[in-house]
Amino acid sequence: MKVFEVLVDGDSYQRLEQEDKSSAALHDPMYKFDGMPKADKWRPLSVYIPNPKRPRPDFFASFLGSFVLDPERMPPEIWEFTDMAGELLPHPFEGQQFELMNILDVVNCVDAEKSIWLPLPGGRKMMQRPAFHADRFGESSLFKIPELPFRPLCYEGLKSREDEFKTFVEDNHLTGLKFREIWSDEN
Repeated sequence: MKVFEVLVDGDSYQRLEQEDKSSAALHDPMYKFDGMPKADKWRPLSVYIPNPKRPRPDFFASFLGSFVLDPERMPPEIWEFTDMAGELLPHPFEGQQFELMNILDVVNCVDAEKSIWLPLPGGRKMMQRPAFHADRFGESSLFKIPELPFRPLCYEGLKSREDEFKTFVEDNHLTGLKFREIWSDEN
C-alpha cells in the first residue's frame, strides 16, 4: 500500500487565480481548504487564467488545499470519488459551471512515532514526512490528515484499481494532477 500527495500542476497547465489580490481576499479562511465544510457560506471569487497559452487541464490549480474540476471533461464515475471525499462547491468561470473540490474526509491515520518531524522554536514540531497506520484508512481513497490539513492525499493498493482515485485519474488520462509518493508500507 502507498500514500501519495495530490499535487495540482499549475506550471504545465492553465491554472485559476483570484482577481482580487487584496490582503483580505488572500487571507479569508473561506478560501483555505483545511477539511472544514464551506457549502453553507460559499461565495465563489472571480478568477482568471494567468497562463492562457498552456494546455487546458481537467483539474485546475486554484485555492490552497483544493482543486477545481471541469465537469464537461470528467468521466461520470468521478462523482463517486468526490461524493465520498467531501463537497463540491460551484465555481462559475467563463460561462461554465466548474466544481471546486473541498475534501472533508480528514482521517486520523498518522503513525506519529514513525513519522519524521522537523523541530521548531518553542518546542513545537512540524510534520516533515508522515507515516501511517494502514488499518485506519477510510472508505474514500481521497482524504486529508489533521497534521497536514491543506494537503490532499490519496492511497493506492487498499481497494480495487477502479475504486482508487489515483488509478482512476491515470487510467482515464485526466490532466492537471500529479501524485508524489510520500509513504509505502513496504519501507
